[in-house]
Amino acid sequence: MRALQTVLEDYDAAASQRTGLGRNDWRCVRMLVETGAARPSAIQAALGLTSGSVTALLDRLERRNLVQRAHDASDRRALLVYPTQAARSLFENAHAPLSQVTARLSERLGEDRSAVQIKQFTDCARLVEWAGAKGM
Repeated sequence: MRALQTVLEDYDAAASQRTGLGRNDWRCVRMLVETGAARPSAIQAALGLTSGSVTALLDRLERRNLVQRAHDASDRRALLVYPTQAARSLFENAHAPLSQVTARLSERLGEDRSAVQIKQFTDCARLVEWAGAKGM
């Protein structure tokens, strides 16, 4: 698990470099593309930043047309941050090599075995998340 974590962190760092974004900027783009719109407070919690740092980060990403801020329809006092199509494209391009390898592996394994592999990776991700929350 540690070996996988290390190579994933290295891959993520390389993706950050290829896109010309700092690590936290890239992590924010990845979060928004993968999970959808989020409040700045959720970004702050996920990235472990101060509110001022999140504001500066969002300003940088907005200048690059990677995020948009809008009022939350359910609470006009709150803001939501959305990934733009440019952010989605940047993310897809940065992960294209891994996506291509994954697609070839899925073809080779077949539908049933691929589904089992996906479940195993999902279970591993949940296990790591659980262990992290427990402080283990």
